[in-house]
Amino acid sequence: MSVYGPISFMEPRHADVPAGLLTVGQTAALLGVSVDTVRRWERDGRVAGFRTPTGQRRFRQHDVEQLLTPGGTSREGGEQG
Repeated sequence: MSVYGPISFMEPRHADVPAGLLTVGQTAALLGVSVDTVRRWERDGRVAGFRTPTGQRRFRQHDVEQLLTPGGTSREGGEQG
């Protein structure tokens, strides 16, 4: 569950996406940005992500929600912005 209440699009669309993990599309929708922006932010270290064994990006929901808070960051000790 999101800190902002239940968000229906946050539910995994695929059985292979465990609860608490988001796809790049779900992350982009939550943050209100494009998937290209999420990819760029991951590359630049602004949001922490990882790759599945099949190469798909995944983001921890908690990390993404941290970006929605003022001064939030998804990397410990890092700064947003």
